[in-house]
Amino acid sequence: MRLVSSAVEHATSSAGGESPSPVDPIQRLLEEAGRVTDELATLGDSLAAQSDVAKREAQKLIDAIGEATARIEALAGERENESTSPAGRPGSSDGARLLATQLMVNGSSREEAETQLRSEFGIEHATEMLDQVFASQQDRP
Repeated sequence: MRLVSSAVEHATSSAGGESPSPVDPIQRLLEEAGRVTDELATLGDSLAAQSDVAKREAQKLIDAIGEATARIEALAGERENESTSPAGRPGSSDGARLLATQLMVNGSSREEAETQLRSEFGIEHATEMLDQVFASQQDRP
């Protein structure tokens, strides 16, 4: 409503004091409405284009997250396989070795350590690992 009244005031003031015909203010309002409509259409088109770009970028992020998740799951599977591999082989778990060392330092027997490694890490044959860990204790003065 203010747009209409300000357009009417502008139309009457720009007429140089002459009283404009009733059609002039209406015509000016229609022209202004047309310009505003065109501007809104341009802004709408721009917003739609930006929305399309945002959708494509969001899809790229979703795809990247999916790929990263798959890689993480694959690595977790490899780690799980490493932790259950026989001791002393290239895939042995550092965590299992650490547990064996802690058990040895705390005074556990080899049998207790082997039982614990079996239950915690699923390692069935920890002989080599335990030989290495318990041998390091015997090397101490």
